[in-house]
Amino acid sequence: MKLFHVTTARAAAAILGEGFRDGNGYGTAESFSGVWLADRPLDVNEGAQGDTVLAVRFAVPLSALADYEWIEQGKPYREWLVPANFIARHATVALFGGDDAEDERRVEQLQRQAEERHQEKFGPYDDGEQQFAEWEHSEG
Repeated sequence: MKLFHVTTARAAAAILGEGFRDGNGYGTAESFSGVWLADRPLDVNEGAQGDTVLAVRFAVPLSALADYEWIEQGKPYREWLVPANFIARHATVALFGGDDAEDERRVEQLQRQAEERHQEKFGPYDDGEQQFAEWEHSEG
């Protein structure tokens, strides 16, 4: 499953190198933290800031994100506020887009690097079922 995060090019480079960090606040009366993800790239009219789109590819089923979904009537998209450590454990992050072959090669290169960093930090990838089962057991 793939979700999207829109940010600045500078922030995207930091995210690809070091991973997401939880943001805080978000202009509500209560304090919330996490990383905003959506089922499609959002624009400035939908609250996104920046011109760089990151694709966040999860190795767990969409149902694992149910507690993080923000449901609002009338929105033409779905949105989640996901803890950064959940993303680090269960997803890979890469640049999204590329209109020509050179951009596509760069996206693939960055995606490979991100997957290598993930494997170095968390071990080999599997289909997500084992990782999800371990997460579910530890949360339960």
